Amino acid sequence: MTHRVFILGATGYIGGSVLVSILQAYPTWEITALVRSTSSVGPLKELGVHEVVIGTHEDLELIVNLTSLADVVINCADADDLPLTRAIVDGVKIRSKINASESKGKPILIHTSGTGVISDQAEGEFMESGKKIWNDNSEYDIRSIPAEQPHRLVDLEVFRADLSEYCSAYIIAPSTIYGTGTGPGNRISQQIPTAVRTAVKRSQAVHIADLTKLYLLVLSRALSRVSEPSSYAKFYFASVQEHVWGDVIRQIAQILYEIKRIPSPDVKSVSLREEPDLRYLANNSRSMSERGFSIGWKPHAPSIEETLEEDVVATLAKA
Repeated sequence: MTHRVFILGATGYIGGSVLVSILQAYPTWEITALVRSTSSVGPLKELGVHEVVIGTHEDLELIVNLTSLADVVINCADADDLPLTRAIVDGVKIRSKINASESKGKPILIHTSGTGVISDQAEGEFMESGKKIWNDNSEYDIRSIPAEQPHRLVDLEVFRADLSEYCSAYIIAPSTIYGTGTGPGNRISQQIPTAVRTAVKRSQAVHIADLTKLYLLVLSRALSRVSEPSSYAKFYFASVQEHVWGDVIRQIAQILYEIKRIPSPDVKSVSLREEPDLRYLANNSRSMSERGFSIGWKPHAPSIEETLEEDVVATLAKA
């Protein structure tokens, strides 16, 4: 069966890789992508994207319209843009009414959040809060995340859409993502370059290849119309390997030294006042992807340590 898909973030690190995976898994689907630049049209068309629309996240009426035309909406664009998310929800609400009149199932929404939603404010210290490991298979854990956390207001909007039965809404919250992406645009992680350009945080990590497999599993589950216990049972952390950013940065320093980009492999401490971009690396966010494992997710990509040199070299090449 052919589905119409609307994807946001198709030229990004996550969205581009997810797009490629969907095109490979569902080659007959008609995919529409929203992009900012005409330079993205050609590469996306070559991949097999059916329609490429030029616009921004501020073009809310356009987003409502494009969403209303889709059976499946995948937002990999922005985990913190509330007006954008509300426009998407307005669009799926329209689609829901159309589908109901045609005796079709509810539209599907897959939203990308992040494990920043459970981060503390440790700022380099391992505090008592850092001992908490949040489990996506615990509805209590997912319900109890405070509204003031990063990404949370947007997540709550998505939960409300599912609770209102406008759509079947799923949320995937990746941890630190590493490895080279497969999309037509940005293929480099956000977190690793930040560490390269300049920290101690306890967190999890997931390879981009394993992350796209989770998206496909969640999409397949949504398409199967399986009955879920609640909207909060449709939230998935994407995390595999725990790491401490201090260890990662020491390894980055050694790599940079070996390729003669810095004079010494020694690492020094810097304050967040000196390097404010490191703030999110200095907090703890610990999660357990039990729900993903329960639906058959089996991450097997190389570890963050094994791919770190590749990520460092890619970051330097882009700089």
